Amino acid sequence: MVAIYARQSVFKEDSLSIETQIDKCKLHVEEGETFKVYQDAGYSGKNTSRPSFETMLLDIERGLIDKVISYKLDRFTRSISDFSKTFDILKKHNVTFISATEGLNSKTEMGQAMLSIIVVFAQLERSNTIDRVRSTYYQRATQGFYLGGPAPFGFVKEKYSINGKNTSYLVADEKVIGVVQEMFRKYAYDETVTLGKLKKWLDSCNIVTGRGLPWTSASMSRILRNPVYVRADADIYTYLHDVKKATVNNEVKEFIGIYGCYTYAPGGGTDSEHKKDKFAHMDKLSVTIAPHEGIVDSDTWLRCQYRLDNNRVFKGAGKGSHTWLSGIMKCGYCKKAMTVTRNRTSGKLYLSCGGRKNGKCFDRKAVIQAFELEEIVVTQLFDRMRTVLENEKTLAPSEDSKKVNDLKIAIVEVQQRIDALTESIASLSVRATEEIDKAITREVEKKDSLAAELEDALKEQRSKNFSHYDIEEYLSNWDRYDIEDKKRVARIFIDKIWVGYKTEDGEVQDDKIQIIFK
Repeated sequence: MVAIYARQSVFKEDSLSIETQIDKCKLHVEEGETFKVYQDAGYSGKNTSRPSFETMLLDIERGLIDKVISYKLDRFTRSISDFSKTFDILKKHNVTFISATEGLNSKTEMGQAMLSIIVVFAQLERSNTIDRVRSTYYQRATQGFYLGGPAPFGFVKEKYSINGKNTSYLVADEKVIGVVQEMFRKYAYDETVTLGKLKKWLDSCNIVTGRGLPWTSASMSRILRNPVYVRADADIYTYLHDVKKATVNNEVKEFIGIYGCYTYAPGGGTDSEHKKDKFAHMDKLSVTIAPHEGIVDSDTWLRCQYRLDNNRVFKGAGKGSHTWLSGIMKCGYCKKAMTVTRNRTSGKLYLSCGGRKNGKCFDRKAVIQAFELEEIVVTQLFDRMRTVLENEKTLAPSEDSKKVNDLKIAIVEVQQRIDALTESIASLSVRATEEIDKAITREVEKKDSLAAELEDALKEQRSKNFSHYDIEEYLSNWDRYDIEDKKRVARIFIDKIWVGYKTEDGEVQDDKIQIIFK
């Protein structure tokens, strides 16, 4: 018997009448086949709690139906997840599914391919849902419940009530939060700082652990490893999920660069080695976005992880043939760009006026070496950077950083779809495989497009955005950075540098410079 299913909700957009739907479906009933109409009027397709739909499923399970025809897939259900579950029932009982107006027929190879793609995405959606609700532990966390135990160093617990239930919430401990941030900063940005030197610094400041004990390498490592401190964004998701193989209970889109992460071991983590340092075995942990705000930016936290993983890559100091002031130096006389030339004999670098090269500027008499200008500029640049630190206590995430994180999230989600589609190929026919290949190609193209957009966004972000950690790092370790890094800093703070100028009475002053800050 053929089942014709029709549905019309109470919403205006579902204006096609049930009668019209049924007539369209009848066109797909073959000669000699009998049919029965199952119709739900006034029911939404957001779930399967519909009287006639449920009756139809019972008839399928009784073996009374061998084909189901619906006007469109969204008349059958609007939920991909619900369709996947229902489609499993149809396959189990060898029932064909046909969408009358969309060309979907589960008996044809093309129809199998298209429905397989729908099911793959549904399974991906379902696995994310399962991860999110796998444990009561996670459910409590999403409601703002603290997961128990003493507060991590740098936080205190504050009591409050949710729906009449008492719980706790992590809040930064103003007395020691600066210590935690400094620990991360020192270890992340100064490669000479080992855990041993970090301990000496803490001891010299008379700082003890939250339990009142002296610091050890293990206790410091646990803090530096703990994602409870990080403002978790898409990069953190990728590190925890892809690199460390942790079970991440949230979808990547929830890693928005604001909240920290809770970690716990399913089953309590009874392994003694695991208890000793659980963060060294992230593959045995589950990670959940916490309701409290993190206190360390993701870049700083990740730098610490790479060092602790013995896999940190440092940028070399680098030597270039140009100055980090190139592009912002202007001649104060002719207003043309200043460049750098190398003396072939001495190898020294000198400033050269672009106007003079073109025969348009002859006022300049003094010879100025590039390093002389750099020494003058860096002093004023540092003063400017220190002023920024003093005047702006916090640097909120910019629109640029949000855009970058959103793009990273989108790329991860596309890759998840690619992986799911790839895994589905093995069980399909050749024709169906070709359709899956096309779907994968579309997703890859989408990922490439997002990657290109991300690269542009990162360039834009690097040209404008700077955090307190960046400023402090450059102030402390300026000589360690290469020309390109220094150039980026200069262009963030400086609009242009006038080299030499004429006074109002016409006096030429080659040794005077004027820095125009942004």
